[in-house]
Amino acid sequence: IGFIHPEDKQLAEKAFRKAMDEGKSYKIEYRIIRPDGDIRFVQVIGHVERDERGRILSVYGTGQDITEIKKVELALKRSEATLQGILQAAPVGIGLLYNRTFDWVNEGFTELTGYTAEELKGKNARILYQNDAEYERVGSVKYGQISDQGTGALETQFVRKDGNIVDVFISTAAIDSDDPSAGYVSTAFDITEQKRARERTDYHAKLVENISDAVISTDLDFRIKSWNRAAEIIYGWREDKVFDKKVGEVLSTEFTGTTPEEAVEALKKEGVWRGDVVQICEDGSRLNIMASVVLVKDSQGNPSGVVAVNRDITELKAVERQLRESEHKYRQLYERSLAGIVSTDLEGNFIGCNVSYEKMLGYSLEELKNLTYHELTPEKWHASEEKIVRENIIKKGYSGLYEKEYIRKDGTIIQVELSSYLIRDESGEPTAMWGIARDITAKKQAEQALLAEKERLNVTLRSIGDAVITTDTLGNVILINSIAEKLTGWNEEEAKGQHITSIFEIVNEHTREAAENPADRVLKEGVTVGLANHTVIISRDGQERLIDDSGAPIRDEKGEIIGVVLVFRDVTDQRRMQEYFSRAQRLETAGKVAGQIAHDFNNLLGPLIAYPDFIRMQIPKDHEVLNYVNDMEKAAEQIAEINQQLLTLSRRGYYKQEALDLNEIISDAINQMKPHADTLVINPELEEELYRVKGGRSQIYRVIVNLLHNAREAMTDIGTLTVKTENFYVDEISGKFGRVPKGEYVKLSVIDTGNGIPDDLLSKIFDPFFTTKEADKRRGSGLGLSVVHAVVQDHEAFIDLETTLGKGSAFYVYFPLTREESGKSEPESIIRGNNESVLVVDDDVIQREVSLRLLGELGYRAEAARSGEEAIELLKEGPRDLLLLDMVMPPGMDGTETYQKALKINPEQKAIIISGFAESERVKMLQELGAGEYIRKPLNMKSLSAAVRRELERRGDRKEEPRD
Repeated sequence: IGFIHPEDKQLAEKAFRKAMDEGKSYKIEYRIIRPDGDIRFVQVIGHVERDERGRILSVYGTGQDITEIKKVELALKRSEATLQGILQAAPVGIGLLYNRTFDWVNEGFTELTGYTAEELKGKNARILYQNDAEYERVGSVKYGQISDQGTGALETQFVRKDGNIVDVFISTAAIDSDDPSAGYVSTAFDITEQKRARERTDYHAKLVENISDAVISTDLDFRIKSWNRAAEIIYGWREDKVFDKKVGEVLSTEFTGTTPEEAVEALKKEGVWRGDVVQICEDGSRLNIMASVVLVKDSQGNPSGVVAVNRDITELKAVERQLRESEHKYRQLYERSLAGIVSTDLEGNFIGCNVSYEKMLGYSLEELKNLTYHELTPEKWHASEEKIVRENIIKKGYSGLYEKEYIRKDGTIIQVELSSYLIRDESGEPTAMWGIARDITAKKQAEQALLAEKERLNVTLRSIGDAVITTDTLGNVILINSIAEKLTGWNEEEAKGQHITSIFEIVNEHTREAAENPADRVLKEGVTVGLANHTVIISRDGQERLIDDSGAPIRDEKGEIIGVVLVFRDVTDQRRMQEYFSRAQRLETAGKVAGQIAHDFNNLLGPLIAYPDFIRMQIPKDHEVLNYVNDMEKAAEQIAEINQQLLTLSRRGYYKQEALDLNEIISDAINQMKPHADTLVINPELEEELYRVKGGRSQIYRVIVNLLHNAREAMTDIGTLTVKTENFYVDEISGKFGRVPKGEYVKLSVIDTGNGIPDDLLSKIFDPFFTTKEADKRRGSGLGLSVVHAVVQDHEAFIDLETTLGKGSAFYVYFPLTREESGKSEPESIIRGNNESVLVVDDDVIQREVSLRLLGELGYRAEAARSGEEAIELLKEGPRDLLLLDMVMPPGMDGTETYQKALKINPEQKAIIISGFAESERVKMLQELGAGEYIRKPLNMKSLSAAVRRELERRGDRKEEPRD
C-alpha cells in the first residue's frame, strides 16, 4: 500500500483488517500518490473471497478515480460555508420564509427584531406587525404582487420583541422564480434614521422655500441649482428660468469693501463669506443685498457647491444712508423732520430716539427711558403688535409697514405709520429693535375728508335732478344714480359691471328703430354728443319715457379718456306740458269763438223760444200745425242747451260759489242715468267723510254727467263704471296727462272698462267739437269733454287721465277742498288736548299752517319745522310730547330717517305719520321703530284729534333702535 497517501494509510489498513475480521465487503475513499507525484482521489470497493468451507482466502478490490467529483464537493462545501458566513455577517436582516413562516434568519434579522433565531423559527410573520391591515398589506406585496423577476419591495414598520417600533425597508425575492409560493428570502433594512433624516430634509426644504430671504444654491462653477420662492419675489425671476445659468448671467453684482476674487478666496479658506453687495436685476433696479455665502462639502469633505442666503436690505440701506447723510450734513434738518426714529430692547424698553420722535410724543428721551413701548400704545393694539414683533421682526428681521396709534404725553391719540427692524450683534444674536415712525394723523384726516368729499359727490350725483350713468372705457357701468335707476328700472347693484347697452335701451319714438348709444359714439370720437330728437328709453319693465340726453368723455389728469358720463332727463312731462299749453291755447281760442257764437245765438233764440207759445194761443188746440210748433220748440231747447255749453266753454257763464257735497251731486247724476241696461254695472265708491268743494253746483253737475255719459258710451252699456271720491293729498307735482300740483284735493275718479283711447286721439279729446261717434249713430255736439275741461279750469281744479287699449280709461278730477262751514256743527266726538307740545314736521307751508291751526283749535301747543333736519335741531333744544311727521320731504331726510335720529335723542319719542301717498315700506319701517298711526292727507279735525289723543295715551312698545 505504498502508493496510498500517508495520511490515509491508517484508514485503508483499518478498513482491510475490518473486512478480514468480519468477512464483509467495504467501500472506502482515500488518496493515492502517482509516480509523477500527482495526488488523486479514488473510491475502492473491497470484496472477500472464501473457500468451500467458508474460510477467507483473500481480499481484493475495485477502484474508481473520483478526483474531479471530490473537487466539486469540496468547492460546494467551501461555497456553502462562505455563503453562510456572508449571510450571518450581513449588516441587514435576512430571513427565509415558507408560507409566511420563518425557517431561518441571520444575526442581522435577530438584531433588527430582538428575537433569537430559535424564537422566530416556525413562527408566522404576523408577530412583527402592529395590526392585521399592515400584515396583509406587506403580505400582498410578497405573495400577490411579486414582479416578473420574483422580487418585491416596500417600506413598513416592525414591532420589536421589546415593543419598540422600527422603520424598515423590505426587499423580497422568490427562491424559485417559477413558483413564488415555494418560499422567499426577505431582506429587511433598518431605515429609522434615514426616514428621520428624510423628514428633517423635507422640513429644511420647506423652511428654505418659505423663508423671507433669497436662498440660492450653485455648483462650484456658480451655476444655479436651486432658487427659492423669496428669490423669485426679490429678483423677479422664476426658478425654471434661471436653472443651470451662472449667477452672473442673471444678476450683475457689485461688491463693496472687497473684490469678487477676495470673496471667493475667503470662501475657499474659511468656508463662509458674509458681506453687503449691490445686485442689478434684469429691469435695471438696484437692490442692496446682505449676503451670506457658505461652501458646501460632500461626505468626503470635498467642496461640492455653494449656498447663498441673500436678504434684501434696500430699504434698510436707504434709511441707513439717509441717517448717515443726515448725521453728517443735515443734523439739524434731520432732528426737525417729521419722521421719528426710535430704538428699544426686545422687551420694549427705550434705548434712544431722535428729536422728531420726542416731539411726536411730547416726551424727552430721558422721560421715555422710564417708560416702556407698550405704555405709549393703546391697549387695543397690544395683541396685534406683539404678533408683529413675534412673527415678523424676530423671525424675519423686518415688520413691514403697518399703522398703529400712540398716546402722547398730553393724553391725545395720534396715528402713525411704522416700520421696525431687528438689530443683531456681531454673533447674529437679536439685541434690539429700531423703527421709523411717521405721524399720519393729518393724512388720515385728509383721507377721511376725501372719503367724505367722495361721499358728498356720490350723494350729489344721486340727488341731482338728472339721471347720471358713468362707464369705463369698455362701456361697463360704474355708477348709476337714483334718477337713472328709476328711468332704466335697474338698481345700482345690478347695473354695475353690465354693459351700457344692456341697461340703456333707446329707440326712435316714431320709427321704433334702435337709436345709436351715445356712450359708443363718445368712446369712438372722444367728443361730447347729444341724443337725436324723439328718443325714447325703454325701462326694464317695458315702460317708455321720452328723454333728452348728452354724453361726454371722462378724462384723467393726462387728458386720457378713462370712461363716459351720460346725463339724461325725462322730458315726457315737458312734452306733455308743451302739448298741455298748446291744447290750452286751442281751447282758449275756441272758447272765444264759442262765446261770440253763443252771444249771437242768444239773440236769435229769443223768438224761437217765445213764439211757440204765441202761436198756440192763436190756433185751435187740435190744429195740425201744433205738431210742427212742438218740434220747433224742442229743437230750440236743444239749441239753447248747446248754447249753454258754448257759454261754459267760453267761461262766460255765471254761477254761485258755495261749499258743495260732491257725493250728493254724484248721486243725483247717477240717478239721472236710470234706467240703464242690466249689462252695465255702476259702482259708486264714495268716501263718507268727504271734504267740501267750492263752486257752482250746476257746473260741477254738468262735469259729472258728461264724464258718466262719455264712459257709458265708451262701454256701449257693457261693463263696470266706477265712480269714486276720496280726500287726496298730492306730495309732489304729478299727472300722466295733465299737470297736478302739490296740495290737498277732493279727487273724483270715473273709471270705465271700455276699449280705451288710441294714442293718436289723446291730444284731441278736449278740443271743442271733436267727436268719435260714427255717422250712422246719433251725432253729439262734440262739446262734452271740452265743457268738462272749461268747468275744471273755472274751479281752479285739475284733470288727468289714464287709458289702456282694450282695458278702459280713467278720468281724474282734482277739486281744491274747502274747510268752510257747511252749516253743520262739529261732531261731539272731537277729543281736545291738554296743552301738550306737538311738533309738526312738513315741507309744505300750507300743510304746516293747516296742521298748526287744527292743533291750536284742539288745545295743543303746536310749532312747526320745515324739514327733518330742522326738527332734529329743535328736539336737541328740548323734548316734545309728539311729532306729527310728513313722510316725503325732498331733498332732505324723510319721515323715517327723521324719526330714527329723534329716537337717538329721546328713545321714548312718540310720533304719528301723515302723508298723501299710500302706505309704503318706509311707513311700515317707521311704525316698526315705534311710530303710531298713519293718517292720510288731507287732514280733518276729527281724524287728527282722535289719532293725536290715542298716540299720546299709548304706552311705549317701540322696538330698540340700533345704536351707531
